[in-house]
Amino acid sequence: MILKVNEIEFELNRITQLCGQNLKQKKRLVKTLSKYFSSEKYAEYEQEESQSIMVNHEKVGRKYFKVYKIRDEDSLLGQIKLGRNTLMTNYLKKFLEQFDVQSRLAVIDEELSKIYIELNDEVLKRIGKIEFDYDLASIWDMIQKTSLYGEGECVLEEIENRELLKVFLNLLVQVNQEISEKTIVIFENMDHMISRDEYQSLIYSCKKIAETQDMYFLFTTSLEKYVCIDENLITGITVVNDQIFNFPEIEHLKDYIEDHYPYKKEYTDNELYKDLISIIHRIGKQEYLYEERQLVICKLINDTLLDREYRKYKATSLEEAFLQDSSVI
Repeated sequence: MILKVNEIEFELNRITQLCGQNLKQKKRLVKTLSKYFSSEKYAEYEQEESQSIMVNHEKVGRKYFKVYKIRDEDSLLGQIKLGRNTLMTNYLKKFLEQFDVQSRLAVIDEELSKIYIELNDEVLKRIGKIEFDYDLASIWDMIQKTSLYGEGECVLEEIENRELLKVFLNLLVQVNQEISEKTIVIFENMDHMISRDEYQSLIYSCKKIAETQDMYFLFTTSLEKYVCIDENLITGITVVNDQIFNFPEIEHLKDYIEDHYPYKKEYTDNELYKDLISIIHRIGKQEYLYEERQLVICKLINDTLLDREYRKYKATSLEEAFLQDSSVI
């Protein structure tokens, strides 16, 4: 699926990673995307942005996707706690709609009605002509005020983000099973919330969910080595810097790099993944300096994007000599 947002066009895979250090452009992209597919109203000065999204080169309606956005711990907790239209609230409603639960709630309703009748009789005799009112909706109000705790009765705020993310994903799956809406889940700046290993684990958890659910997961990161790469994920990686780079399939990229490397070199997939992880957030930047083999790869990719006048490199080896030579390609 090709998604175009604010003139940035990229492949929206089941797992999409927006890398790079152009934070302003990525933030604007995420804001535009999440607002368009939400119920938020546009101000008059935002009308142009409301027309800036295309899916497969066509305009789509605002209900084409259901969207969730997690940008920090507060927004994550906001979906886990009970509140207006949160995931936990929707899950609770789904649970309470089960037939056996409804039957038990009816018993509670009947008993509460009896208590209120007795209470009002007592009030009429001893206080005056006033009465308490009760209806079935009062049970729902009571349930909504339920307190949520972690294991050992710790408050939710004390639970580590990686565990909260697991709860969030489980809720997402449960709520989406019956509704089955086409959904985008945006994880913004996950590199500020979890470790690199936890990020990798989160990616693969989402990948597994996307195999059975109509869901798309979009991640934004900018810190070094926060990216997950394998042969299935690589075409879902877009780097947003001075230039935009959409990754091709690994075989095409590997052929290009080996064909243009300053000396004969053959990469294994894993070797290439390791080097790409080291330089991915710098691809498409006009000025940077990295080292050795990783920079060779970065230069080869950037040669397809940037004007050569911006390149300045030192020469101390075959690879670094190649980096200094802007006329290789």
